[in-house]
Amino acid sequence: MAQGATYNYSTSIGTYTPITGGTVLFATGATYDDNATANQTINPFTFNGTVVTTFSLNTNGWIALGGSATTTTTGYTSLSGTIIATGAAGILAPFSRDQVNSATS
Repeated sequence: MAQGATYNYSTSIGTYTPITGGTVLFATGATYDDNATANQTINPFTFNGTVVTTFSLNTNGWIALGGSATTTTTGYTSLSGTIIATGAAGILAPFSRDQVNSATS
């Protein structure tokens, strides 16, 4: 936490503007549990020495970079050692747990 003491930031007051347009990965008003998207094309960037041009999102809180996320009911934690992504250059796992949304979430 020592690095946090030297991080500079500022606050401001603004008006919330919702994001519009773009690609909808999961339909509004539906419930999703243990689902994954098809590969989505993104602008290329290098991740861990590999050029990544796609990602796949899993509803359990993780993203497979450059590979396909799988739908699984046993590998909820993406870094657990269970193979849950095929051909991925890496996995981003900010909310990596068994998650389920409701139709209103």
